[in-house]
Amino acid sequence: MGLRPEVERVLDAVDGLVRGGAAFSAEADAPAWWCNGTEVAHFDGDLLDLRLGRKLITELRRAGLDVGGEDGRIRRRTPSSDWIEVAVAAQADLDLVRDLALRAAAAHAPPPGVPPKPPPSGPDLERRRRFH
Repeated sequence: MGLRPEVERVLDAVDGLVRGGAAFSAEADAPAWWCNGTEVAHFDGDLLDLRLGRKLITELRRAGLDVGGEDGRIRRRTPSSDWIEVAVAAQADLDLVRDLALRAAAAHAPPPGVPPKPPPSGPDLERRRRFH
């Protein structure tokens, strides 16, 4: 993904997302973005994986987001997956990433007044990697 540094900057700027190590990415030592102790974004090769949740994915599809359609930028991993894959090929795609990342952060944010859980690290992150 030629725009990976730009995508990383977009994700770093989203309120509620915290950079940490990836539990789900196939890339060793890859970064991931976490919200309230839940991994919500990471890279798999040229694709950005975003965890929106099935309910939000369904709502977005009903609202006209082209998930798995002719656009080709967004596809769902499997019909029951909480994750979508986003292909970022142009600067204009960064707005899409920003919008989807904001939605992911909102979907996984803690209730008002509750401090967010931090990303796992050390042995806790390694344990999560073993199970994924």
